[in-house]
Amino acid sequence: SRGHSRISWHPQGNLLSVCNTDCWYVLNREDWTVKHRQAISRGGAAIAYSPDGSQIALTDGEAVTIWDSASATKLAELNGHRVPVDSVSWSPEGRRLVTTGGREIKLWDLDWHKQPPRIETNTAIRSLAWLVDNKTLVSVAQEDGSNSFWHASDGSLKKRDDAVVKAPLCFSPDRRLAAVAGDKQREVSILNASTGATHAVLPLRPNHSLISFAFSTDGSRAIIQTVVDQILQLDFWDVDGERRLSSWTGARKYKMDR
Repeated sequence: SRGHSRISWHPQGNLLSVCNTDCWYVLNREDWTVKHRQAISRGGAAIAYSPDGSQIALTDGEAVTIWDSASATKLAELNGHRVPVDSVSWSPEGRRLVTTGGREIKLWDLDWHKQPPRIETNTAIRSLAWLVDNKTLVSVAQEDGSNSFWHASDGSLKKRDDAVVKAPLCFSPDRRLAAVAGDKQREVSILNASTGATHAVLPLRPNHSLISFAFSTDGSRAIIQTVVDQILQLDFWDVDGERRLSSWTGARKYKMDR
């Protein structure tokens, strides 16, 4: 796993959007019923609900598509990246998107309908997210795990610093916790993002390969996405209690990609 998230929680916590390399779908988290399934033509690497849950942003090769979450109607397609898009994150007010692909960042104003400028970084980006101040973006470098903080207004660099937690899969929404793949990907360790201290350890199922990880909106629950024999598995966890609560096994074959 490279740090981009193939899972997104609906803000109300009852639905999950999940992307595969050839489809994306919406699941009811309580009973695991599939509410919607849609093909992807160029391969999905990341998916994200808007802050109010009304829209879903999905990477599809070098493009990002935006969908109405209730009707699964395609609303827009954003093109302009030169390489496949790895990460997508909504601004807190839900009118802007930040996307990354390789060493490239694009900041989209969804009301502007124009091609945004391209921001080039010195290293490939592992993940990128919008901070709750609505003014700052933070990226994690693929190579050394360092953090870069960017002005959301113009894409200029504010500062860089070394990360306490190296190569995180993702952070909890409040950035208090960080999820990290453990030794030989046998577990996911949940660490205090400020100190690096272990908060919880969530073991993977035997012979399963880790694909993605996502915290719930309050950070108390998590979904671990794995694959075995090309079959997707989603495990729902109580993070603080280190307990697996329920699971879903997909019927579709999973195609391993880059």
